Amino acid sequence: MKKTKKEIVSYYDMGGDVEKMYKALDDFLVITKKVDENHIKNVKKWGSLIAFGAAALLIVAAVYDRSLEVVILCASLAFLSAGLGVYLLTGYGGNEYPNAKRVNALIDADGMQELYDDLQRSQPIPGTSAYTGGKYLFLRGDAVMRIDDIKRFFIYEKEGDDRHAEYHVAVEIEDEAGKSHFLLKEVFGTKEERKAQMIPIRESIMTERNRYLKLEDKVEI
Repeated sequence: MKKTKKEIVSYYDMGGDVEKMYKALDDFLVITKKVDENHIKNVKKWGSLIAFGAAALLIVAAVYDRSLEVVILCASLAFLSAGLGVYLLTGYGGNEYPNAKRVNALIDADGMQELYDDLQRSQPIPGTSAYTGGKYLFLRGDAVMRIDDIKRFFIYEKEGDDRHAEYHVAVEIEDEAGKSHFLLKEVFGTKEERKAQMIPIRESIMTERNRYLKLEDKVEI
């Protein structure tokens, strides 16, 4: 059965340990705010008003000054502001829900206690926003995934603000919520240097994974 957004945040209604554990996950991953429709509506409303207002003021400034340089600059900024306004009205909020869906899928499959325990024992991965307790990889304010669901570590290239490429250490995963990738850290330098910066991140994550597996083996014995 397909779950609605309301069902994803319904753990707060259960009270007791379930509510406590979900709150800990929610505080770290910021799940509820990303699927809260009132929050999204407010961002859409006020963000688009500010963006369109800025575009209008820039157009007025261009008409008032009329020098070629100012007209070109104001027109460019007005276009960008209007584009931001359109995005806020039509696109904002659409990319946040899959990460909340992934949290819910992991809770259904593994149990709330498993995720909560791993978060409580988690340690930061140096230089990144990621934490792990050995079973899951938690990205602060973003997402959680099983380490065993990581298919590969790679360097992800994306276009930066000034149209120069940005490079990030990334992981590709595939689990109950589908296939996706997540960025862990921006890296710099040549191709070889960027790969070299990826190695300690990958090793830190896999070291914690191996340590967790050894602890699990001792418990079973």
